[in-house]
Amino acid sequence: LLLNTASAVDVAFTASARRLRLRAGEILIETQPDPTHTDRPFLVDTACGVVQALGTRFSVRQLNGDSCRVAVFEHAVALRPLIGNSRILRAGEQVDFGPLHIDEPRPVNATQALWENGMLLARDMRLGDVIAELSRYRPGVLRCDPAVAELRVTGAISLKDTDAALRLLSNNLPVHIELRTPYLVTVAPRG
Repeated sequence: LLLNTASAVDVAFTASARRLRLRAGEILIETQPDPTHTDRPFLVDTACGVVQALGTRFSVRQLNGDSCRVAVFEHAVALRPLIGNSRILRAGEQVDFGPLHIDEPRPVNATQALWENGMLLARDMRLGDVIAELSRYRPGVLRCDPAVAELRVTGAISLKDTDAALRLLSNNLPVHIELRTPYLVTVAPRG
């Protein structure tokens, strides 16, 4: 179990189930056979429903209060929204789901879990979304001026060194970094 930034889980392994409760953020899970040799399912409870591992490597992200994203990198998972029909999601698929629905699966981006290695791979991503992701890895407030939020970003960006990431963005886009304090930073248009 790996937790991304701003993430929290509760762990409850009992005689009948191996259960995690995703409270916030994103987790990456690689399951192994149960060492007790009993039939205890591996379950992840979310605000949207339950994800059951079917011998797999997968991620679960709480997007907002009523939406979650599951990406399967190996094998499969079963999704059960709070109300509604279940669905099997196979390796190479990801889906957003809520308490009442499961969207249509789409291909998973194999680089989606690169945060595990301290990297964000942006492919034609909005600058505003890149900055939102970077802000999860930086103390204080990191903002993006709406005037540049729609600029498109493609490249490998360090999540371990957000100062280097901001320098990279300012060197390659028509933006500058307004550093009011180390804890109050805005990405703004070049003036």
